[in-house]
Amino acid sequence: MKKKDKQKVWIVAVVFTALMVASAFAMLAIGIVGVSAGGPTYVSGIISSDTTWTAADSPYIVTGSILVEEGVTLTIDPGVVVKFENETYMKIEGYLVAQGTKSNGITFTSNAALPNEGDWGGIRIRPTAGTTFDGNDNYINGSVLDYVTIKYATTGLYIFNTAFLVTHSSFLNNSIAIEIRTTNHIVIKNNAFINNQNCIWSIYEDYYGDMVSHIIDTQIHDNVFLNNNLGVNLNINQRNFEALDIANNEFLGNDIAVEIGGGGYGPKAHSIFVTNNWIRGNGGGISFPQFYDKAVGAIPEYQVIVQYNIIVKNTGDPLSIGRTGNVRFLIENNTLAENEGGIPLYGSHYVSGQVFRYNCVAHNSYGINIGGSDSYHPNDWHFYANTFSRNSGNNSNNLINILYGSGFQVSYNNFLNNSVTYVVANNVSSDVPAKNNYWGTTITSQIDSMIYDYYDDFEYGKVLYNPILTAINTKAPISPPTDLTATAGDSDINLSWSANPETDLAGYKVYYDTDSGYPYDGTGANEGDSEIDVGDTTSYQLSGLINGVKYYVAITAYDTTGDGSWYSIEETATPIVLLEKIFDTGAPANPYPSIMGNHTGTIRPNHTVIATKLYTYPCVGTGGHTEYAKIWNKTIGECAVAEWNGYIGDYHNISFNKTLTLEEGVIYNYNIRTGSYPQIIHEPSFNATGGTITCDKFIDANGKIYYDWIPAIRLGAW
Repeated sequence: MKKKDKQKVWIVAVVFTALMVASAFAMLAIGIVGVSAGGPTYVSGIISSDTTWTAADSPYIVTGSILVEEGVTLTIDPGVVVKFENETYMKIEGYLVAQGTKSNGITFTSNAALPNEGDWGGIRIRPTAGTTFDGNDNYINGSVLDYVTIKYATTGLYIFNTAFLVTHSSFLNNSIAIEIRTTNHIVIKNNAFINNQNCIWSIYEDYYGDMVSHIIDTQIHDNVFLNNNLGVNLNINQRNFEALDIANNEFLGNDIAVEIGGGGYGPKAHSIFVTNNWIRGNGGGISFPQFYDKAVGAIPEYQVIVQYNIIVKNTGDPLSIGRTGNVRFLIENNTLAENEGGIPLYGSHYVSGQVFRYNCVAHNSYGINIGGSDSYHPNDWHFYANTFSRNSGNNSNNLINILYGSGFQVSYNNFLNNSVTYVVANNVSSDVPAKNNYWGTTITSQIDSMIYDYYDDFEYGKVLYNPILTAINTKAPISPPTDLTATAGDSDINLSWSANPETDLAGYKVYYDTDSGYPYDGTGANEGDSEIDVGDTTSYQLSGLINGVKYYVAITAYDTTGDGSWYSIEETATPIVLLEKIFDTGAPANPYPSIMGNHTGTIRPNHTVIATKLYTYPCVGTGGHTEYAKIWNKTIGECAVAEWNGYIGDYHNISFNKTLTLEEGVIYNYNIRTGSYPQIIHEPSFNATGGTITCDKFIDANGKIYYDWIPAIRLGAW
C-alpha cells in the first residue's frame, strides 16, 4: 500500500474524538466556580488606566458598553463572571487579558433572567488590541482569551485587522461565535463551539463597518464543533485566503461542518488546508461552493489541499466542489464513508491538473457526480488510485457520472462491489481515458456492462479502459471488509466476513462496543478489550460477553505496511442464554378463553434452567402480563419472587429478585398471578421446552376454579 499512515490517522482521530467531545462538555462548566459573594459590581463606560477585575468583586454587571482605551490593559482574573445588559458590548483598543484556568474559568454572558442568543453585542477586538506570539505561536503578551466562556451574544468575539489567540474556551448559544475580518495570524485552538448559528465566520463584503481585506495565517486547530448551524463558514469577496489551516478538529451534529467560498464572486485562494479533521454525523461535510480565482503572485501548485480527513455518517454530501475558476485542488488520503450523499463537482473549473487520489470512497449513497451546465462545468480532473467500495447509485445510478466537461482521467482505481448501473458513465462527447483500473473482473463483456459511452449512444465519447489491472491496485487504500455477519450465542458472538481481495493483506482487527459508532471501545470480552488483532482469518468468536446486552461490532483490514482500512458496515448481536437453560411453554394454538387470576402448580425441568426473568405470552392485542410470581422448592431452599411494575417498558417481562436456578428432575412449586389476558394452555399438564408444567388450581377473577388452566410463560436470562 502507499505509505501514508492512513490507519494511524484515523485511529488518532477516534481517540481525539472521545477526548475532545468529553472536554467540550466539560467546558460547559467553565466560569461557574470561584465566584465570591463580594459582588455584584456595576461597570460601564471608558477604562482609561490599567484595571483588574477580581473574583472577589464578581459578578460584574455591564450596564453600558465598555471601551478599553489604547495602551490600557483590562485584566480579568479566574472565576470572574461578566454579565451584559441588553445590546451592550465591550470594545478593546488596548488589551484584554482574560486567562482563566481549567478549574476556574471566566464567563461573559447575558444578564437576562432568561437569556437568549443575541442578548448582548460581544467583545470587539480592534487593530491595536492584538496578541504577540513567539516563533512557535506561543503567547508572549497582548490580548488573550484562555479558559473563557462566551455565550448568548450576537457576535461573541469580533477580531479586526490584528493577530489574536483564543484557546481552551467555549462559545455557546451565540448568533456568531467568532467573526474574523482583515486578520493576520489568528490562532483558534482547543476550543468548544456548541449550539451557535455560526461558529467561525467572515463577512463577504464591507457593506457596513470595517473594511474587508485578505485573511492571512489563520489556524483553526483541535477544536470541537457540536450541534451548530455552520461550523467554519468563511467567504470574502475577491480577497485572498492565505495560509488558512483547518486541522485536527471534530465536527459533530452541525448542519454543515466546513464551508469555504460561496455566493457572489467568492474569494481568491492562495493556500487553504483542510486536514486531519473528524467530520461525522453532520448534514454536509466539506463544501467549496465558489471561488473567484487563485491569488496573484507566487503561489503553491495546489491552492486548496484536503487531506487525511475522516468524513463519515453525514446525512448529506461528504465533499462538494462548485466553481473553482483557476483554483487548483488536491484531494487525497481522505476517508469518505457511510454518508447519505456523495461527491458532486459542479460549476466552472478552468485550470488543468485537479487531482483526486488515494481516497477511500465506501458505502455512500452515490459516488462522484460531475454536473453543471453546458456553459459552466468542471474540467480536467484526474481520479487516481482511489478505492470505491460498496457505494450505491442513488443520485444517477452511476458511480462516476460525467455529465459535462472534458479532460477527465480515471486510472489505477479499485472498483469493488458497487451497487450501481454503471461504474463509469460518459455523457459527454470527448473520450475518457480509464486505463489500468481494477474492475473486479478481467472479462471484457463484464467490464463493458459497467460502462456507458459511445457504444450505448454514439453521440457520446468512449471510455477507453484498456489496459486493465488483473489484480487489485495495492497503492490505493485498502478496502473495508465486507459481508460481516454476527451470530449471537450464550455469552458469545461468532463473527465471519469475506476475505479482502488485496494481495498484500496482513490481517484484520475486530472492534466491539455496547453503543453504535466510533470509537468502538468495548471491554469485557475474554479475548481482550476492543480493538483485537485477529490476524489473517475471516472468522472469530468474542466470548465472555453479557447475555441480554446488544453489542455493536465492526472489522477493519490492514496490509503489510500497517496501513488500515475504514470499518466494515456495523453489525449487532445480543448474546442470549441457550435453550438448554430456558423453560418455555411457547404460545398455544388456542389461547382462549382467557381471564386474569391466580395459578398454582408445579414445574419439573428436564435440564438445568437459569432464570432472571419471567415472560408472559399475551393474547393478541391485549396487555396480558404477570403481576406476581413465586417459584420455590422448600426442601432445597430455592426461592425467587418477581413483581410487576405496571405498564412501563417491556411489561410482559418481570424480573426475579435473585437469579433462579431450577435443577434437572427437581419439582418446584409456582404461584403466578396474571393480569389482563394472558395466553392459556388448556391442559392439566404440558410438556414444554425444558420440562413439564402442571396445573394444581386456577382461580379466576370471578372466583371460579379450574384444574386445566396453565399460563403460557418463558423462564430464562435475557
